[in-house]
Amino acid sequence: MALTFVNQIGAAEGLNQAAPGTLIPDSFLRWSQDVLFDRAGLIRRRGPFQKFDTFSSSNAVLDVTYPATTGERVLGVFSTYDPVGTPRIGMIVNTTVASQIRTVFRVFSNSFVLLGQEILVEGDFVEDLSVVSAKSALGGGLWITLAGSPSLPSQHYQFFWRGGYGAYTVSTPTSVVTKTMTANWTVTDISGARTYSKTITLPNTTDLSVGMFVFATANNRYIGTIKSISGFDITLEKHPFMWDSAIDNNGTIIAYTTDIDFNFHSVRPYVHMHGRGLMSAATTVTTTITSGTVGESAEGHWLSAGIAGWNLYRASDNFFLGRIQATPNNAQITLAYGCNFVIQADEYIAYPYDNDISFSTSNSSIVSNRTADEFAGLYTAIYAGYQWYGNLANDDININRVVFSASHEREAVDLSRDSADSIIFPGKSQFRGMGASSTGLLVFLEDRTYILRGNDRSNFSVEQLVPEGCLCASSIVEYGGGVFWAGKSGIMFYDGASVRNLTQDNLGLYYTDSLDTFDPEKDRIIGFIHKNNLMMTFTSWKSPFGPVRYEPIYAADRLTTPGIADRTLQDFADSGFTYDDLNTQNNVPIFWDRKILNTIDSSSAMGVGIKWGNSITNVARTSNVSTITTGLTHNLIVADSVVVSGVTNDSNSFNGSFTVVSVPSTTTFTCANTGANFGPAAATGTIPALTYGTSRALYATGSNIQRYGPLRSNTSITFSVYLPTNALTTLSNMDFRGATSIETIFGLKTILGVNSVESSVLRARFIDIHPVYDTNTNGEDELLVEKINIPVADLVKGPDFYLQTKHYTVGDPILRKWFRKVMLSMLLYDGAIRMDLVDDDDNDSVNINLKKPRYWDVFTELGYDWYYLDTNVFPKITSPNKSIWLNVESAGITWDDVFTANFNRYVKRISWRYSSVGFRLYQLNDYKKPYNGTVTRPTRVEMQGFTVGFTPLRAGRV
Repeated sequence: MALTFVNQIGAAEGLNQAAPGTLIPDSFLRWSQDVLFDRAGLIRRRGPFQKFDTFSSSNAVLDVTYPATTGERVLGVFSTYDPVGTPRIGMIVNTTVASQIRTVFRVFSNSFVLLGQEILVEGDFVEDLSVVSAKSALGGGLWITLAGSPSLPSQHYQFFWRGGYGAYTVSTPTSVVTKTMTANWTVTDISGARTYSKTITLPNTTDLSVGMFVFATANNRYIGTIKSISGFDITLEKHPFMWDSAIDNNGTIIAYTTDIDFNFHSVRPYVHMHGRGLMSAATTVTTTITSGTVGESAEGHWLSAGIAGWNLYRASDNFFLGRIQATPNNAQITLAYGCNFVIQADEYIAYPYDNDISFSTSNSSIVSNRTADEFAGLYTAIYAGYQWYGNLANDDININRVVFSASHEREAVDLSRDSADSIIFPGKSQFRGMGASSTGLLVFLEDRTYILRGNDRSNFSVEQLVPEGCLCASSIVEYGGGVFWAGKSGIMFYDGASVRNLTQDNLGLYYTDSLDTFDPEKDRIIGFIHKNNLMMTFTSWKSPFGPVRYEPIYAADRLTTPGIADRTLQDFADSGFTYDDLNTQNNVPIFWDRKILNTIDSSSAMGVGIKWGNSITNVARTSNVSTITTGLTHNLIVADSVVVSGVTNDSNSFNGSFTVVSVPSTTTFTCANTGANFGPAAATGTIPALTYGTSRALYATGSNIQRYGPLRSNTSITFSVYLPTNALTTLSNMDFRGATSIETIFGLKTILGVNSVESSVLRARFIDIHPVYDTNTNGEDELLVEKINIPVADLVKGPDFYLQTKHYTVGDPILRKWFRKVMLSMLLYDGAIRMDLVDDDDNDSVNINLKKPRYWDVFTELGYDWYYLDTNVFPKITSPNKSIWLNVESAGITWDDVFTANFNRYVKRISWRYSSVGFRLYQLNDYKKPYNGTVTRPTRVEMQGFTVGFTPLRAGRV
């Protein structure tokens, strides 16, 4: 009977876990890993990271040697431009300095040279922060938010960064640079008004940079920001803020000469100012300053803001106008003396001269050390030309307060209780962040999202946007007038008009079930956009779906691999192997190691993991419980099934099949075993091969059992969404902790911060995401991105191609069919791809002992290489005594055949009598070519589609 064929061209919508494999549409796959769907009709493996030692390539891991010797952990990566437009890259790490954990801020140039670093937090701090977020600041710079726990204000930190960098000391990063002024500080006189010059002369400018913040050392008074450095002079962006000792009791500036001490910092806390409304002065001698009418937008709100005793400045250049003596009402202030200017509806800044910005134990960066009338909020965003702030977790009344700044100054915020510049959102739900869209400011609480619309205080309005909150502030991504974020039911997107759940049709309940272990108090979600791809990493993920794969074991490892070392040649012959198959040079797989993706160390995990054989060295029994001691690490866990054999002690009473009751150590386990008390006593016996556990995916290297690289237990997961089609996939080896886009010497780049295990020490590193999406470059990830400390030798580097198709029912999910052929259109460079057939319960019928691939097969590159030509082609096509290229040509072999793999049709004839058929396709990471002992992995994999051929069985066959 002729076969009926069904075709699937590509998988335009990516993976789908929202429904059973028999019900998902043909445009989906059941699962995909390191697979991209960004080209029409094509499924392709992602490109790898590349590491290099010199900055000679744009597609590279950016390798920087850091000073820490005991390990470090990256917490976040950011970028901004300094006051003269130079791009700067920042990285926050936890590291050990002088035997104490410190949180350090490092600054790099756009060529990734480490410029300087400054200690942010002294003493122990939370290693894996639940919030590390950065938002652009109005007028330039970046607001950086750190939180160990969203509900603990003592673990909330906020810093402002303008692109500056402090001293770089190999052994100890500095927390401050201190210098003393050496020349008279010039007083600028304009129309009788006096203020200090923007230029300060110092003994040297070593360890200083543009963008650093200047403080008067006495009482920590903030002065301004460095805009330029020339010789021994620094020049501020604007005239300096006056401090208490710089002005006498009459508000007159004191002419300073020398000996003023200054502190310089790379970052600083929020500095509260006031700048609401507009100011006017009728004459140059008047002491009365007025604002717009009470109740209007131009109103100063001065009395309510409590700014009496503050200093007044012109906003455009920070020129000092005088000290505020009194605030008779909200629209009038009285200066200590005439301001010397005629002012007509001008912008201003009021700033307290005695404002103590501390970096010590009462650190002003810690939210719990600030009050509601001096701190705007932990989270920020820019919307409608204002800087917005939200969340004051240490103030129960203002916990969900949102305020906005003056349009001319990011930190000039009216924080008075009755201000129209603040909005209190209802309830006590935890505040989770903000994001600006083209049509409104999104305010995220833990259980709902609001939108604030309008463009001025006179028309701002608030409404609930969706009854879906945000899980983590660092998942909020502003892009193209819209906002992405991770909610409890999926990855959400507001496009400026409506909210869509991007993963509802792809993940469904799989998403919510996998968040079972996610704790917003300690876990993070990090999101960013790169060229139409939205990436989100969840640091905690409990996947209920565990795809299976197999890896080959060859004859060369037979005698050293526990579990098959004692198998005789007859055992292999019974499984279909020949003597030639056991020749170590032929590289014929004699066994297949079964592994499971996305499993967890829990009895609820799906599938089974093979544990290799082990020797028994000691046995004992007390109160009907046996204690077995093994010669090697057993890797068993409670509830595993185990077979003990060959123990002759106490009349063989220790032998049998048991369930593990406890695991006292890595070489001992206990199980129920009725009998008299015995031992402990030396013993000889074995735990045979093919002992099954109920959970973990393990593999063997010699006598050790380790986790399998990118397919490690699923403590985290990274999703990638191709936004034009909403195609979803997962990426292995992508455990990043921050991302930013910035102009570098290599062009505009998206840079990730990752943790890397190097020489058993954890290191913070940069990687470039571009080659992952943009190319099909040869090779593998040269930098392991791991948050678990596992030796590099025990890990397999990505990219690691894996997909599982839907379960094809060919129109009828009930009746059985006779599936007889699978055809693939695939381009494969190097290595091998294995295919396993699976039924509608995701089970295969693979016998790992048998040679004959009845329900599976291995596909290899169809082009030739020099080794294959020399060992297989030439001997067959040349005359006995003469080898010439004409013989190769006459055989129809072209140069393209020799060197280039093309799309080819790969065919597998099958005999599969089920109601549906699905199959897994994945690269083999332990594959060795025949007669070549080197492990070879694919360097490029692309597929155009699948075809399944079947014969309908007679009606009624189910």
